Amino acid sequence: MHPAIDAAIFAACAMGTVQEVAWMAVGPSAADAARMVRSLDVAVSVHLTYASEWDRAKWSSITGRLDGADGALPSSPADLRAVPPDLLIAEGVAQIARGRSLGLALDSFNFHIDAPAPGLAADIALAAGLPCRDIGMGLRPQPSWFNSFLDLSSRPDETKLQALLAFIAKRGDGRHCVVAHPGQDRARLEQLCSPAMGSRYSWAVDFRLSDADVLTDPDNAAAVRDALARSGSRRA
Repeated sequence: MHPAIDAAIFAACAMGTVQEVAWMAVGPSAADAARMVRSLDVAVSVHLTYASEWDRAKWSSITGRLDGADGALPSSPADLRAVPPDLLIAEGVAQIARGRSLGLALDSFNFHIDAPAPGLAADIALAAGLPCRDIGMGLRPQPSWFNSFLDLSSRPDETKLQALLAFIAKRGDGRHCVVAHPGQDRARLEQLCSPAMGSRYSWAVDFRLSDADVLTDPDNAAAVRDALARSGSRRA
């Protein structure tokens, strides 16, 4: 998505606290991020993107058929509800194809913010030959994909570390999902979004800084190592 976000993700991967990354095909750093991801021992899911929601950074669709007069995707996936399904499917397939062309070994896809239409996940999965990690429309992973799920980003900053440590401590065998959105360097993150955007600024900047702090906290790194050792797995 952006170098300030990529750097935070790779820092957490280097500590072993992240075992799956969601890669965006339309971000300005997509090719560089793909190159870095290929060097890591992590699972990769394509983060299908049908929105360009911030005011200081914009990105366009791969196909060029979903962009507005400004040449960018709309601010919300819901703005594409009236678009013919074949155009939405084509864009999803094109984003997955770009990941494959950049050498990524993809194991799934999911949606940035949300899917723009009901049934789109199933249609793209069939067309691209890749499973969807999410339940239709919405961000929650399918129960068949993960045994448990924690949304870290939306929690108050002061509760994130303890919530994450408690979640890890209670996990048994299986695949467990923690959704986080780390980022580094407030000034660089503000290249994405201005404070005038309110809650979107929080997602672009504040949530990402606190998520990065938690993911790279030594206590979290130790908890993840212990959990992996208990399970005999390389990934949680």
